[in-house]
Amino acid sequence: MLSLPSTTQSRRGPSQLLILAVASVLVAAVSGVVFGIAVSLVLHLPTPTSVPTCPAGTTLYTRTVLLGKALVPIQHCFRDTDAQDPQP
Repeated sequence: MLSLPSTTQSRRGPSQLLILAVASVLVAAVSGVVFGIAVSLVLHLPTPTSVPTCPAGTTLYTRTVLLGKALVPIQHCFRDTDAQDPQP
């Protein structure tokens, strides 16, 4: 009769399993938070825009508008004479 060598399996106690489970959940939670922060930063970065070249007699006006959760810069060229128009 052929006998196979016995393999010893290490048994973990309940406290070791609890520590392993808590560590696994902690690692998953931390990696989820880091991933969430990275994604939100990437999605909320303003897109780089080039500054328009305004023709003579105009002034560049820049403002920021909130679209959803992202701030979007808006730039316009206004005529210098527009500021002198009477307001109704």
